[in-house]
Amino acid sequence: MVCEPGPSVSNELYEELTTLFNRLSRQCVLVTEDVDVAGLKNRGSSIRTSVPSGNSQESPSTESVGLRQHQDEGHISLSGLLNVIDEIASNEGRILMLTTNSIKDLDPALIRPGRVDLSIESRLATKENFRHLLKLMFEATARMPGDQRREVRLEDAADQFANVVPLDTFSAAEIQGYLLTKKRSVDDALTNAEEWVQSMLAKRGL
Repeated sequence: MVCEPGPSVSNELYEELTTLFNRLSRQCVLVTEDVDVAGLKNRGSSIRTSVPSGNSQESPSTESVGLRQHQDEGHISLSGLLNVIDEIASNEGRILMLTTNSIKDLDPALIRPGRVDLSIESRLATKENFRHLLKLMFEATARMPGDQRREVRLEDAADQFANVVPLDTFSAAEIQGYLLTKKRSVDDALTNAEEWVQSMLAKRGL
């Protein structure tokens, strides 16, 4: 299902959306991404929705809500969407996840206790995150039967990597993206880390 900002309200669409939500699997995860830019900032806004056809009555699954532009769909108000969300929340086994880059811009009704029971802030990566990501990326090649030296070397590599990457600068996703480009060699990851850091900072004008 795709939700986007829109200028009007459609009772017919509200009923259709309610029906579609009711067709979700009894055990599923419904993900709504970037709600801060999806028209959910106040009760006067409305949401454009587009849901692909098909029945979701299957085993536990993930339903994804993204942000794409559609020119000919109808719209539903924030209040209408809240009613639908409350129906989802009343069913055990269904989990609703919302992501946002600006929680302060969201309508308080959307994130009140009972609708959003747990808020997790994803901060910029720490040194421990750096170490964990590097070890996670290369531990499969480091674990050779009877060769503990490789595991010790991986710990050292993780420490070196954590000392090269500055704090409060990069997200875990950015670090992971870099390591994926060097996943065949931990040596390459270490050798090119400082160059990568400088190029990323230059792109940001830092």
